[in-house]
Amino acid sequence: MTINGVVVALNANYPIVSGSLAIGVYEPYETEFFLKNVCVGDVVSDIGANVGYFTALAAKACGATGRVFSFEPDAENFAFLTKTIALNHAENVKAIQKGISNTKEREPCLSAKTIEVTIGFMLRAKDER
Repeated sequence: MTINGVVVALNANYPIVSGSLAIGVYEPYETEFFLKNVCVGDVVSDIGANVGYFTALAAKACGATGRVFSFEPDAENFAFLTKTIALNHAENVKAIQKGISNTKEREPCLSAKTIEVTIGFMLRAKDER
């Protein structure tokens, strides 16, 4: 799907990010800020890249002289991230299947699926009150 001039491989299994992107309501203020502030030649890190929406925007905005380092630990989302990168012919992107933390300790990483199920459960519980 083309969104703000980039092609994004959407993941139907995780509707919060991909669904929001599909209907045009995903982080509009952040997108506007991002598009105004990433310049040709910049180096950008996309930490928790998900399906690669901001990675693709950054790759386009920083151009051939810039670089994008895109981190996504979730295997399924990483597959969609790499599809997004390929669909945009973004040769200035390095995708890394790792998480980023402020500590040296290894921590369990919640999968996007776990987060989606948890949020869905929380929303249902709120509606039942």
